[in-house]
Amino acid sequence: MVFRRGNPALNPQYFGPGMATERMTLNGTIHKTLFLLSIIAITGTLAYSITSETPGLG
Repeated sequence: MVFRRGNPALNPQYFGPGMATERMTLNGTIHKTLFLLSIIAITGTLAYSITSETPGLG
């Protein structure tokens, strides 16, 4: 007995080969990690400076 699923995430085509054509490298991983950490640091610094000047916004 075969069950039909309505969930598109369980469609067999999604379990096929990956959609990306480029390979993951150590250098690319390091660059993307540093980029995301810099975004976090900038956002944290801005949030800290805004809430230290006007605590009501926190």
